[in-house]
Amino acid sequence: MRKNNPMKKYTTFLLKFCLVMFVFVTSFGISNLYAQENKLSLEIVTVSPTNTNSRDGQIKIVVSGNAQNYSYALFDKEPWNQGKILDYADNIAQTEYTFINLSSGSYFVCVTDSEDNSVCENTNLQVDQE
Repeated sequence: MRKNNPMKKYTTFLLKFCLVMFVFVTSFGISNLYAQENKLSLEIVTVSPTNTNSRDGQIKIVVSGNAQNYSYALFDKEPWNQGKILDYADNIAQTEYTFINLSSGSYFVCVTDSEDNSVCENTNLQVDQE
C-alpha cells in the first residue's frame, strides 16, 4: 500500500499555481496594465530661433505623470540611432523643464520618471519665414 505524501501534493499544487499565474500574466499583460497606470505623457512647446545663425530657440517640456522626480534629456537624434546627448537635467521635481540656447534643427526629447517610465518624442526648431 502506497502512502500519500503531503509534500508531493503541495509541490504539485505550487507548480500548477505558478504555471497558471505565468500563463495569466503573459497572456493578459498584467505588467502592461501596471505600466499604463504610471504612464507618462508630455507636451512640447517650442520657441523658434530668430534667424538661421542664432541660438535663441527653446524647447519646453511639460510632463504629466504620477512620479515625484523626472529626468529630462535632449538628443540630436534618437539614442538608439547613435544620437548624442546635448543637454541633461536629472532628478528634477518640477513637471516643466526648458532647454534653451538652441539653434534650428531636429531634436529628440526623452523624459524618465523616478519609477523608470519613459516617454520620448521628436521635435523641430525652424526659423519663422516672414
